[in-house]
Amino acid sequence: MVNDTAVRLFTCLPYSTLLRYLLEEGADIAHFIELYEENEEYRSHPEAFEDQREVYGLEPDELFDFEYELTSLLDDWKTDRSAVDMTAEIETLRDYLREQEKLLRD
Repeated sequence: MVNDTAVRLFTCLPYSTLLRYLLEEGADIAHFIELYEENEEYRSHPEAFEDQREVYGLEPDELFDFEYELTSLLDDWKTDRSAVDMTAEIETLRDYLREQEKLLRD
């Protein structure tokens, strides 16, 4: 669900931020973080995913669903990702979610 107030609040963000992009796309930010973390785990320990590759009948060059979904989301993000600190971008997403939770509690 897109929070229109949040989108308006973040229009002051530079166009290149991941948070702004995801808000404008109406993406589920918590789900995006999960995809990103799973992809990082896969990149760090690909051998741990080989059983899953066999279970799902994936060929070595085929993407897992999380890879495909993450790639699809990031492909449309118009920014120079070589200059992006993804760790910082993900932390900004986490901060945003914490602030939203805090606002909902108050």
